[in-house]
Amino acid sequence: QSVKRLLGSRRSLKIRGKEFTPLQISVEIFRTLLGAVERSVIDRGSPRNAVLTVPADISDEQIHEVLTAAATAGLDIDHGRSQEYVLDEPSAAALYYLWKSRKHDGHHREELVFIYDFGAGTLDCSLVSIVRDSIMTKVSVLATTGDRQFGGDDVDLAIAQHVARRMQDDHGFDGYYILCSAAALKSLKEREYTQAMELRNRFCRFAEQLK
Repeated sequence: QSVKRLLGSRRSLKIRGKEFTPLQISVEIFRTLLGAVERSVIDRGSPRNAVLTVPADISDEQIHEVLTAAATAGLDIDHGRSQEYVLDEPSAAALYYLWKSRKHDGHHREELVFIYDFGAGTLDCSLVSIVRDSIMTKVSVLATTGDRQFGGDDVDLAIAQHVARRMQDDHGFDGYYILCSAAALKSLKEREYTQAMELRNRFCRFAEQLK
């Protein structure tokens, strides 16, 4: 979950007893997505080109890892022309807004659009300028801010922990695995860690449904 938070870092993640880098996990995500697209448009061949959207305040190193993951998964990506493949998420949202609103009335027009993107792993807010005239439309991100370490997954965990505390207080439920810190989780032995994460994930899925 929320592996893009870790792109560009040296951290590794343990999955079923094996260590994986954020880049390796991202490659598998891209392969899964590409496979799903291939199956849905099987009569039109296999897509090899894509536009990748990224948070507006993502670092160059993180963009490099996104492009590397996409290329390793089988997409045609040239790192030397990264601007052709990467679009920041506020601009992508603004373009969708333009397409959805159908406000192409041919007159000179300028709008300021506030874009709020609360995802599973990150939070981004951007102020975007849209200037239209009879010839072209220009989209510019004027300002952006966000929290790379806060998203819907954190809200789910907070709800799960609230439920666990109530169950612990009212029914004697042992909520340690859900209430303990990330550092305490990492200190567990492999088998106990797996059990803890399975319980934690069940509670978080339930919390997501409640949310």
